[in-house]
Amino acid sequence: MEKVTLKIDGMHCDNCAKRLEKALLTKENIKTAKVDFASQTAIITYDNLSLNKVKEYISDIGFSATAK
Repeated sequence: MEKVTLKIDGMHCDNCAKRLEKALLTKENIKTAKVDFASQTAIITYDNLSLNKVKEYISDIGFSATAK
């Protein structure tokens, strides 16, 4: 299992963070996701995925992610 902290760009409010977190948790092999609007970060635990795939999921939801 992998754990990564990513900087998230494109969030404008706490509801954006909640929407991203909820959407990530529906994705296959994402085990946990904690998105924080104040720090503009997401802490994600995943299994059997590449980091690029995690970033792709985030992009598909409408945000961008970079390694923190």
